[in-house]
Amino acid sequence: MTRRISYSLKKMSVTSMQIRWTPEALEEALNKIKISDINSGKTSR
Repeated sequence: MTRRISYSLKKMSVTSMQIRWTPEALEEALNKIKISDINSGKTSR
């Protein structure tokens, strides 16, 4: 699970260099990460 998250973060950092983030897009991405963290936490327990 952690590998997948770090991989997606690397992917995001690469795309963020190419795309200028709007605050809305950043907030949405952060919310998605938070949700996936919560879901993975539930499944691991």
